[in-house]
This record gives sequence, C-alpha cells and structure tokens, in this order.
Amino acid sequence: MKTGRAAVTDDVGRVVVRSTPAGARVFIDGRDQGRTPTTIRNLRRGTHRVRLVREGYATEERRIVITPANPAQSVTVALARTRAVEPPARRAAEPPARTPAPNPPSGASFLGSLSVESRPAGAKVFLDGKLSGTTPLTLPQVGAGEHAIRIEHDGYQRWSSSVRIVAGERNRVTASLEK
Repeated sequence: MKTGRAAVTDDVGRVVVRSTPAGARVFIDGRDQGRTPTTIRNLRRGTHRVRLVREGYATEERRIVITPANPAQSVTVALARTRAVEPPARRAAEPPARTPAPNPPSGASFLGSLSVESRPAGAKVFLDGKLSGTTPLTLPQVGAGEHAIRIEHDGYQRWSSSVRIVAGERNRVTASLEK
C-alpha cells in the first residue's frame, strides 16, 4: 500500500525552466511564473504549455507532459534575438497569402492580422516602436514574423513582449497591466 506522500508525488510534478540569456518571463498554461531560472512546483499531471518571453528576443514555446513515471521535467531554451523588421510592402490588388511558399521571391510579403487587448482598455499600442492605436485594437495587415510590441497606459507599468505573426492567421495579444 502506498503512503500518503507517494500518492501526492503521483498527482503533481515540477518543471525547472532555464533560458539563455537568463531573465526571460515564464508562463505555464498562460499564467506568469516569474523569470528564468525558476522551478515551478505542484503541476498537475498532464500536458502543459511553457512559454518564455523576453524583450528583444523571439518568444519560445514548449510542451511538457507530467506523468507518474516522469513527474520532473527540465526545459532549457536558447532565445534568439529578434531582428528589426521592415514594414510590409503594400499590395492593394492582391489578397494576403494564406501560406508562405517554401522559398518566397525576394521582396515578397506575407500578412496576418493582430488583435491586441489590455486590462484596462484604452492603452496605447506600439508595434515595432511605432504607435498603432489604443486597445482594443485590430491590425488587419501585419507582416509575418517576429515583432516587438509595447503597451502603455497612464498610471500603469509598461508591458512589452515579442509576438510572432503567422501569415494568413488571426494572431492575438492580451496584456494585464500592473499599477
């Protein structure tokens, strides 16, 4: 017969998250868990989404599975610096591409949409350093790839991250601003 301690161990697990460089914000299933390096305990059995976000770097996402046979996981991610993204070329007569070609011709542009929400609403949204509007905001044509996003509201701390725009898809960013 198992002891009470063994039963608890079977139901929960933990994950150690590291990044290079350190200091990336860690989200488990969308909940902020602090900055790398960190250990998150008391994870339930099952699949969890681990997302690492650091300004100036591409957001990375991994999936982990906590099982009784493998309750402890380790995630180590080398974050890639984001490059400055040139504004997409305007194509008035052509609809946005749904899926990028394997080797797009030089100068080709693929677009996706971006919806930005914040709590509280009415925050200024900066995409790649340029003011785009206030939340809630939908940008119908954003170039595919990594973009820097910053959200500012008077009386609240500035929020920033990177967002990966997927061509032909609706992409979404939601930020809860802190006082």
